[in-house]
Amino acid sequence: MKSWQAGLLAAGVIAFTGANTYLIIKEDSKIDKSVYISEWQRAAQGDLKETLSKPGVAIPQSEYPVYFSEEDGTFSKFLVKPGDKVTPGTPLYEYESVNLDRDRNRIESEIEQLTNQIDSVQNHISSLNNYLSALEAEQAYTSTDAEKEEKDLSVSIHDTEKEILLQELEADLLEDERDKYEEQLDYVNEQTGVMSYLSEIEGQIVSISEDLDNPVLMIRSEAAAVKGKLDEKELQKVVQGQETAVESGTLKKDFTGRVASVQTMPETPLSTETQASYPFTVELDQAQEKLENLHPGMQLNVEITTGEAKDAVVAPSKSIMKQNDKEYVIVLNSVGKTEKREVQEGLKVKGSSEVVSGLEQQEPLMLHPKPAAEISREFFTPFTMDKFYPGALKHMTNREKLKYFLLGMFNR
Repeated sequence: MKSWQAGLLAAGVIAFTGANTYLIIKEDSKIDKSVYISEWQRAAQGDLKETLSKPGVAIPQSEYPVYFSEEDGTFSKFLVKPGDKVTPGTPLYEYESVNLDRDRNRIESEIEQLTNQIDSVQNHISSLNNYLSALEAEQAYTSTDAEKEEKDLSVSIHDTEKEILLQELEADLLEDERDKYEEQLDYVNEQTGVMSYLSEIEGQIVSISEDLDNPVLMIRSEAAAVKGKLDEKELQKVVQGQETAVESGTLKKDFTGRVASVQTMPETPLSTETQASYPFTVELDQAQEKLENLHPGMQLNVEITTGEAKDAVVAPSKSIMKQNDKEYVIVLNSVGKTEKREVQEGLKVKGSSEVVSGLEQQEPLMLHPKPAAEISREFFTPFTMDKFYPGALKHMTNREKLKYFLLGMFNR
């Protein structure tokens, strides 16, 4: 090739490359630009658990007083002695009732009232189940394009399922209470004037007043307890009923339990100079023999589960951006373009976020989203040698080779 021809060809290549580079870099260029995705990660399915770790101290078991009233009748005898184990329904003492019919009517009235409460709760549960079925049916027919409607339905379904669980727990507690009164009624119906006072709790008799000074009996609960303190921020997260894991470094043992109470009044004097502390207690649910060596004053570590999401869609927290009180992610969709999508973020734990709606597991997400990716554009990611093998070129046509070469030259 003559020198003037080679020079002309070189000048043409330089001009072509320069013109394309200018058009790509130019801010108002009509040429679509690709987005470089330096980091990405797929959404996954998993469990998230948010916990709060607090020091605690073992406290004495709770004691419950038992009283006798002469208005109920004439005392006969104790049926238990100190050291005896009792359960709900265990007869504690006998007395001659002055009015057996009055006791029977009182117990029957309690049973009737509890039955009405149970029926009311069951009716409410039935209504909630019907409402839940309607929501699920509506969700099944909702267009996938209607993201806001789908999001609202998901939240409503979640809230309804939670309310159903709470109502079912309430029904179980009421039924247990009714069973206790029915046992009392059976006992009354078998009597001819001699009545027994039945224990309402499980525990151990610790004292008896032979002189019938009230309380005539003291019962110590079988369940040991742990006491700790919360600051004002932690108070917003901890509620009664939350599961706990308790560890004793001295005994080298682990226990489980639940938050039994949270006091909203601080135990420290109110002051603008010192931070208030709010007491909480945890009731342990292990068998008594496992708690025998757990003495009052022992130092413990309490881990409270303040939030939990099971089988959730989990995304890296750094893939979620917030704009105008809404959350979004940049999805790298199957057609090779970026897609800005609204999502609802739930529980957030150590760099991972539960995505309640708007995202499916295994969808690839851009980490640290940038403004350029918010507009739907083609994207490209870093070249990784572990995904390249020479044989791959053999399966490409010349057209494909040229396409990827030009993409590498001119995309940014």
